[in-house]
Amino acid sequence: MNIYIEFGRRLAFIRQNSKLSQSQIAQKLNIAQSTYAGYEKGVRKIPLEIIVQLSKILNISPTILILGDEANIVKDYTISEQELIKKYRQLTAEQQGAIENSIDYYIKANMKDETTENGENPFENKVG
Repeated sequence: MNIYIEFGRRLAFIRQNSKLSQSQIAQKLNIAQSTYAGYEKGVRKIPLEIIVQLSKILNISPTILILGDEANIVKDYTISEQELIKKYRQLTAEQQGAIENSIDYYIKANMKDETTENGENPFENKVG
């Protein structure tokens, strides 16, 4: 298969999972929507600088954009985890921050429960 078609399929897959439209991405790249659609269809050769910008916009490694591995992006997560990610992406930045703070709180609480028999927390940094 043509590498540009493969790249375009990956790009569309990642964009859709990010809940962004072609128009939104094109606007962020300051290009026409039709130009961006050409990248996803594999009929346009994509410049390296656009790949770098896309990786930042989509918060994904340029390597994954170029070489693939989208199957592992999803396979690494259970169905439940995938659903949580979808729900998280529907929240505002403020709401996402509140969720992240809650997760941090519970992780710290769990670490406190992981104490050794002598009452020391093996996860705490020890100052010598």
